[in-house]
Amino acid sequence: MKPILVFILPGWLLVACSSERPPSPDRPLDEVSSLVPRIVRYEVHLHQGNNNLVLQGAIDHNEQRITLPAPNQRWIRDIAEGVVTFDVTSATCSVLVGDTPQVSGSTRNDFRQDLVYALVNEAGDTTTYTVVTFDAPQTTGLPVVHVDTRGTAITTKTTYVPCTISVADPSDPANDREISVTGDGIRLRGNTTMYYDKKPYRLKLDKKGGFFGLGEAKSWVLLANYLDPTLITNTVAFEIGRRFAGQRQGSAPFVNSAWHVELFIGDSYEGSYLFTEQVQVNEYRVNIDEDDDYLLELDSYYDEDNKFRIAMYPPTGGDRDLPVNIQSPEDEAGAVALPAIQAEMQLLVDRLTNNRAFDRPDDRYRDLIDMTSTVDFIMINEIVGNQELQHPKSTYMYKRKGGRWEFGPLWDFDWGFGYSGSGFSYFSSGYVNRFLFNASTSFTGDPRAGNVFFAQFFRDPVFRAAYKARWNEMKAHFSTINEFIITMGGNLARSAAQNKTRWSQYYATIHHANQIANMASFMTNRISYLDGKINEASW
Repeated sequence: MKPILVFILPGWLLVACSSERPPSPDRPLDEVSSLVPRIVRYEVHLHQGNNNLVLQGAIDHNEQRITLPAPNQRWIRDIAEGVVTFDVTSATCSVLVGDTPQVSGSTRNDFRQDLVYALVNEAGDTTTYTVVTFDAPQTTGLPVVHVDTRGTAITTKTTYVPCTISVADPSDPANDREISVTGDGIRLRGNTTMYYDKKPYRLKLDKKGGFFGLGEAKSWVLLANYLDPTLITNTVAFEIGRRFAGQRQGSAPFVNSAWHVELFIGDSYEGSYLFTEQVQVNEYRVNIDEDDDYLLELDSYYDEDNKFRIAMYPPTGGDRDLPVNIQSPEDEAGAVALPAIQAEMQLLVDRLTNNRAFDRPDDRYRDLIDMTSTVDFIMINEIVGNQELQHPKSTYMYKRKGGRWEFGPLWDFDWGFGYSGSGFSYFSSGYVNRFLFNASTSFTGDPRAGNVFFAQFFRDPVFRAAYKARWNEMKAHFSTINEFIITMGGNLARSAAQNKTRWSQYYATIHHANQIANMASFMTNRISYLDGKINEASW
């Protein structure tokens, strides 16, 4: 018998089978076929929750494909080490995956992705089978975050539930990790979004830790993106923010990361989520001094312990006052710092509104702000049409001791991208040609504090000139964002399908690929509209 040279590729399974004689061109086709090695039975054994799960592979010899049926969406705890039982057409076959010997009923394999099996007998007859893994949240290619609360429900945004947090990333095992949290754990987060069926969550570790190679911190966020039919509105806004930050002189400001993951809590699949950093003072986030510097959130929910309001226009209270929540310093230190913070914010508002004249601001307001930070922050929110600033909500700014006010980080884009205010209706044509903030913005009919506050910057010709210059400087960097959108949409296609199945009562009419195309078209048209307006001679 002549020796045979066989090449084995990574992820391929080799079956070496015996044959009494090699095939030849003179032998009948059916006789040759009878000697070609075949898989005749293929089963995968896993555990779903506490139950055994057996997936019977459907073998198609013509297509040389083995298809595994889709189980339900519950947690499969050993998906990366499933056991296969199989039969081949020769009792003397040896089986390899790469260079690892395979034994039916005991060898473990990773079923988060497809496998290619190569069967070769001693005569050189070869057959390949592609094993198509099942559709499930753990086979979308995204990292999987599993939170085990030992059966305790997560019901409030005030009480943490201790848990174990596990991350499994099929594309990069370096991201795999497990953290046991006994002191804090997981709780609900958000305001309106907390009351949707698909909940957002906050994680708080016992001690600082990192995920996905990000800087260590205690607090992390899982955004549900419930209203977002693309699942990427926040991701796209953060990407634009990174492009702006990359073109800043000096140190780049913090922009949130965006890791799309599949989330399981206990055995239950909760959907496709965005894993990101909590906005807070931290050396890897808003890198300021937690004792001497200030981090504020302008937010009409007005729900922090340390807070104050500044009258805007007209000074009649309610949503016409600027709501300022102190994020840092925290607790008692924040209460002590409140009078000084309020005085500094009052000075900015007084100069910006020219002491309620609301004409051209007092030029000295420029001594109180970082111009580039302010221009970039408003421009990025304008590009995506983020209506949150008009309230304002989720609007951050910070100040180092002795320094100027800077705006950021960017956060919360549920009301951007042409959102019409109901259901999943994004990318509305009526929002493409809408200029939120410019020299012509009128707040007499919309006297909300955010609308007044940000419109005032554009009453300064120096600010407008800086805004126009920055737009034209950055245009080449953000005008290609639709390419990023299309790529991300493709990456999330399988995840979006699983998310739709999980929340079918809400997403039944949502076609993810169409929504991605709508977003790309919306952004192309919106950037074109803004480019024309900002570069008008009258600007």
